[in-house]
Amino acid sequence: MEQKLERLRDQLSDLSKKNRSLRLLRLYDKWSFDLSTLNHLQEAKCTTAEKVIDCILHNKDSVFLLGLSSGEVEALKASQQLTSLYRNITTIKEQTGVEDLYVGYPFVSGKMADGTFIQAPVFLFPVRLIKQNTKEPGWLLQIESKEEVLLNRTLLLAFQKYNGLKIDEEILEDAKEMPTENFQQWTSELFQRYGIDLYWAKRKIMPLHQYRQKELPNPPDNFLAITPYCILGYFSQGNTSLLKDYDELLERYEQDPDLGLVNELLQEEINNTWVDIDLDPIEEKECYDVTELDFSQEEALMNTYYQKGLVIHGPPGTGKSQLIVNLIATAMARNEKVLVVCQKRAALDVVYQRLEMLGLAEQVALVHDVNGDRKGLYQKINTLLKQKRILNKEESEKQYERICHELDQKKDYFARIAKAIGEKHSFGLTGYELYSQLSLLNEIPWLPISSSYEMDQNQLETIAHKIFIAGRYIGSCGYKNHPWFHRKSFENMTYQHLNELKEKLDQLIAECEKLLELQKEKITETFTPKECWKYDIGIQSAIDILEKHQKQSFLKTMKFWLWSVGKGKLFLQKYAPNFSSFSIGKSEWNQLEAEVFQLKAYGEQGKKVCELVEALGSYFQEHQVESWKQKIEKGMIPLEDFQQAQSSLSQDFDSLVAMDQWIQSFDSDEMDLLEKVREEIPEEQDLKRGEKWENILRKSFYMSWVDQLETLYPELKTLSTGEYDTHWQSYKDLLESKQRYLPQYLRERLRIPIQNIKENHTRQYRDIQHQVNKTRKVWPIRKLIYQYWEKGIFDILPIWLVSPETVSTIFPLRKGLFDKVIFDEASQCTVENGIPSFYRGTQVIVAGDEKQLAPFDLFRVGLDVEEEEMETIFEGVDSLLTLTKRQYPTQLLAWHYRSKYEELIHFSNYAFYEGQVQIAPNIGNIIEPPPIEWQMVDGLWEDQTNMQEALEVCERVKELFLSHPHSSIGIITFNKKQQDLIVERIEQKIQEDEEFATLYDQMMKKGIDERLFVKNIENVQGDERDIIIFSVGYGRNGEGKISINFGILNKAGGENRLNVAVSRAKEKMIIFSSVHPREFDVSQSKNAGPRLLKQYLLYAYAIAEQNKERAYQLLHEIQEKEVGQEQLVIKEKQEDPLIAQVAQKLEEKGYQVHRNIGNSQYKIDIGVLDPTDPTKYILGIQTDGLMYQKAHSVKEREIYHRRFLESKGWYIHRIWSRNWWKDPEEEIKKIDKYIHSCMKE
Repeated sequence: MEQKLERLRDQLSDLSKKNRSLRLLRLYDKWSFDLSTLNHLQEAKCTTAEKVIDCILHNKDSVFLLGLSSGEVEALKASQQLTSLYRNITTIKEQTGVEDLYVGYPFVSGKMADGTFIQAPVFLFPVRLIKQNTKEPGWLLQIESKEEVLLNRTLLLAFQKYNGLKIDEEILEDAKEMPTENFQQWTSELFQRYGIDLYWAKRKIMPLHQYRQKELPNPPDNFLAITPYCILGYFSQGNTSLLKDYDELLERYEQDPDLGLVNELLQEEINNTWVDIDLDPIEEKECYDVTELDFSQEEALMNTYYQKGLVIHGPPGTGKSQLIVNLIATAMARNEKVLVVCQKRAALDVVYQRLEMLGLAEQVALVHDVNGDRKGLYQKINTLLKQKRILNKEESEKQYERICHELDQKKDYFARIAKAIGEKHSFGLTGYELYSQLSLLNEIPWLPISSSYEMDQNQLETIAHKIFIAGRYIGSCGYKNHPWFHRKSFENMTYQHLNELKEKLDQLIAECEKLLELQKEKITETFTPKECWKYDIGIQSAIDILEKHQKQSFLKTMKFWLWSVGKGKLFLQKYAPNFSSFSIGKSEWNQLEAEVFQLKAYGEQGKKVCELVEALGSYFQEHQVESWKQKIEKGMIPLEDFQQAQSSLSQDFDSLVAMDQWIQSFDSDEMDLLEKVREEIPEEQDLKRGEKWENILRKSFYMSWVDQLETLYPELKTLSTGEYDTHWQSYKDLLESKQRYLPQYLRERLRIPIQNIKENHTRQYRDIQHQVNKTRKVWPIRKLIYQYWEKGIFDILPIWLVSPETVSTIFPLRKGLFDKVIFDEASQCTVENGIPSFYRGTQVIVAGDEKQLAPFDLFRVGLDVEEEEMETIFEGVDSLLTLTKRQYPTQLLAWHYRSKYEELIHFSNYAFYEGQVQIAPNIGNIIEPPPIEWQMVDGLWEDQTNMQEALEVCERVKELFLSHPHSSIGIITFNKKQQDLIVERIEQKIQEDEEFATLYDQMMKKGIDERLFVKNIENVQGDERDIIIFSVGYGRNGEGKISINFGILNKAGGENRLNVAVSRAKEKMIIFSSVHPREFDVSQSKNAGPRLLKQYLLYAYAIAEQNKERAYQLLHEIQEKEVGQEQLVIKEKQEDPLIAQVAQKLEEKGYQVHRNIGNSQYKIDIGVLDPTDPTKYILGIQTDGLMYQKAHSVKEREIYHRRFLESKGWYIHRIWSRNWWKDPEEEIKKIDKYIHSCMKE
């Protein structure tokens, strides 16, 4: 641990040749200006270096440096040098919030004890450079109070390191007692008191002696002299306080190795266990969200209740600052002391301004510049101490808890509906799936199902499939009119049986045909086969007489008479009731003889056929056999039945066997259900019978499950009664009411400690008030806090927004000094800068984006660093974000808010975030003009600039000033030179074009976040504008060749610069380029930056050409390359049946609709195009399907999703699956009515 701390300290100890605060060897215009230059100007109105120092020592407010009206060459050159310095300092201030511009005077030159050559300012007098355009145009130097003078801390560090001196911190305070006279003598005496002997080499201010590395002088070691150089320049002093903290940390580590969070951060063992939190059970009174949140932000916020450390990964435009505001509000509610740390002043300003808008900045301190922010801080403390408040804590608590209690009740109601709709139930379906399936079966009848059937969806699927197969068999060969409908089971039938059966049928058919042949005789019309059997004795006895007495005789006549009154009597009653053997003629005898034989044959054949039919009893059911026998007995021969049975046997035998085997496999419950659905067996063949029975069975069980579900969750019925809508509106109103009330509630809570100080610690209260009211000998912030940090200052101001350097400058190094330390833009904070803040916290939250800029500060290096020299600075720098991700769990902020149109952020999402960011779909189906515009330029790339692009960019800026007066504009370039060129062109246009100058002036008078900016990709992070102009710059050279050095973009991690640049636009991106994207050759690029640049330009060009298909093809190609094909999961989901039904119904009504709208993970189920303007959607329809169920909390489902879409212009209507099932026509009427109301609006 000790070695790690020492290594981090050494990374801060910039005592190398790069540090201009220690070794100013050469002057570069953008970093410094030699004030002695003014001494040699002849014609220009200007001051002198001596005059500047005199004004500083005598506490003058300002000094006029140089007029702009002179035509003197040297004066013009000096003015250009001041312009370059002014621009650079302004850029640095915009980025960091700190204006480290000083007059350095005098300097110490010579060698330290170890032989290190230095040329460093002794005192740093804080000033501001102002370009004056009023009465007397020129350069003005505004002088800060002499009390703010700094002794060059870097020089003191060098004395300690190289000369082994231990210099007391009191020297810093003594330096502020600077006299107005005898300054040089006082300076020598000051250093002598602390063991440093310095002498003045010369007395009169002189030009800085500039050296090249190889030309350094070689004085004796430990030979130092004061030289009267007077330099206006950028001299950063921040690291010195950090170094002091490291020295103290190392001392403490020797005494106690427990360094709190620092130990956790720097240990090798990784400890990043994530806690999954169900947000719904958390009581509303524990949720202190003072602004609108989305689920990812809310989840991160709630996780801070359980995690000692948390990393918040926030892609562009996902609301990091908004979350930080809510983290602060939560800390306020829990009486926690909070430290918010960020190197960029602009980011802290955003947080402070949002707190201010909420009325919560009253007890928040913003100190990024310990000198510049002191006055405002002390005024704030004084105001707070003077406040007279009557606190009503009990009433405030009651009001807050009443609102929260009502919200909890509503939340429970919505949570139960969501659980019923989205969770799998005991029957194996979600409520949504159940209602959706039922909506497909609205025309299907259903049967009551006993509660004794305990079945889930899987079991239902199994039996439904069995019944479907059975029904298909029955519909195919088991319907009532099928020849084999009344068979006995064929389950054990074999082909041997088939053959036997065929033979029997063949014989039966043959005999039936014989019977039918006999039936042709007239007598068979009177006698049936059964009657033939009945009168067989009479018929047979008649035959016996006839066969014995073939010739007519008296004996034959007598025999027949005896027969007619004996055995033939009954037969004759049927055959011829008036028969008399003595009175019939010969022809009648002949007829009787013939018909008796016919009846005998007819009866015997009928009996034979019946016997053959009876032989089919092994194959047909008894009632069928009996039916056929009865028909035969009556003379109705069912030959057609037997023929049909014969003809279908070969065709249907396998199916009949399979059907009987299939049905035989049913258990008792399954048979019972089969019998229920087969009550109405079809008369004729019905090939859809299986599907019908399956649907009847499904619907029957679904209806049973609906009863179960709605008994368990009666809230579901309220979806159809209008009660849900009432609850929803009430919930929304209560949340808004709570959000409005919270700031007041929190203010009241924050004032309680102040009231306690005033009432119970009167002396402390008066002492603090005295110190902040002083006008002379005002304490530095550091001294005030060191004196009162345990005596009330943190009760007055529990929340502090500061830079890492400020933390070490003003706060004592106490472990756990703050309950919560929050880092913003942590990807740009080095580990060494963050460690001292870590030590001062008991919990840490680190917010940033590793896909944006890493720590890389050109502002803190001492030389002009060109693109070719950046590699050694850029590579190998570890950010605080990168390190903390290894130790603490990470929460992704997943909802994008910045861009009005999805095309502006899709590339960033796909190329850098694997498509995980949720982006609202465009309300416009076709955006005209497109949100990305391509402007082709005929420009040349010379000396790393493109003049034609710069000129055309300026012209476009004027056009935008005129056409979009309320839109903010930003210009981004790929390098500093192109940035400077555009700035110069703009300044020139201001001079030449009066209209442009007026428009520009109006623009620059707006708020800082609305002014025009011109930046390069290195310093644009954190900025956003309505319209971004992107000057690519690269093009052909004078010889017509495209030779591009992608500079820092081509370094490892350089692609993050591109990510920042392409995600700044809120409404429009305009790209100026001198080459087509296809002309970029990136084949030799080692890293991803140039390749992604080309991909982005191709994508942008496709969007500009309204070629969305090509654009999204490029996005998917990028995602495949960046995340790897094996990780790219593109699921072709089965179409949602409910969505399909709704879309179809709307199309039938004449509406044009699109489904699954959106190109991120967030989709709108159905979009209805405006009938009067098909380029835009008039309505978005959401069901309670996938997007509803993917929501993780009540608020996300009920509030966040809808609010997110409405913020992008969508009108949203929800269709509940239950309502669609109950009455789809009524739901369509509601949509139709809603669309017409939207059209009116």
